Formats: sequence, structure tokens, C-alpha cells
Amino acid sequence: MPIEPGMYPTIKPDTALGRAIVEFFDVLEPVYASGERGVFQVIIFGGCAVHIHTQARGSADIDAEVASHGYAEKSQIIALLGEDAYVFTDEEGVTQMLELDGSFNTTLAPLHEDYEDRVIRLMTASEIPNVEVSPTVKLVGVSAAVRL
Repeated sequence: MPIEPGMYPTIKPDTALGRAIVEFFDVLEPVYASGERGVFQVIIFGGCAVHIHTQARGSADIDAEVASHGYAEKSQIIALLGEDAYVFTDEEGVTQMLELDGSFNTTLAPLHEDYEDRVIRLMTASEIPNVEVSPTVKLVGVSAAVRL
């Protein structure tokens, strides 16, 4: 069953990796916040999504599906995200690098037919960018395992 507009469940990451994922996407806010350049949706999969749900596992790369709506060009969004790796310090004081996996593609694994309707919104500083996490750990775990 699709989620009603404005009724998305949200999740606020409270780990170093979770906060780094939010900050990673903040680079898009100055460019797209006004909505004049279009809107888009980012859905996070893989190890980063598992970590956001469970805080138990991490990944150095972000597997994400970017969908453009309107004037926002997917290639420009991906280029902005791929310009620089994001460096952060984890809870153990180790410097880590987070970057977008440019080779990730949702056609690499089977996905539930209504995964887009069941996303969980990632709490960011503003509504732009619209970053969401795949709905269940089972879904992201299966998508990662099938790619192996």
C-alpha cells in the first residue's frame, strides 16, 4: 500500500556514519533548494542503508538510486555527488572516506515491486535533497547479496 503524501516515516541517523551520509547529500541543497532546477529523489541501498536501519554495519560507498523529476538532470546530480569523497571520523576516531558508488544499478538485483512506495525518509537539515532509505533491512541485504 502506498504511503500517503506527507506521511512518510522518517529516520534520523545517530552514528558517525549516519550523520556523514546526511552531510554527504547536503552538497545538493544550495543547488536545488529553490526547486527552480527541478526536484529529484535519492533512495539509499546496500551497506549504508543497512547501517542506517541497524547501526551494525557500515560501508565506504553509497549505493543509491537517483531519480530526476522535471529539470533536474540525473547526470548533474550524480556529478555533484561524485566530485569529492566525504571524509569523516567514526566513533573509534578512525578517519573514513564515504563516496557514491557510480556503478550501482537497481537492475542488478530483484527489488520488491513497491519499494518506492515504502521508503523511509532520511532526516536532513532541509527537505532538499529528498533522500530516502530503502524500506527494510531484508530488501537491502538481498540486493547486496545478489550482486556478489
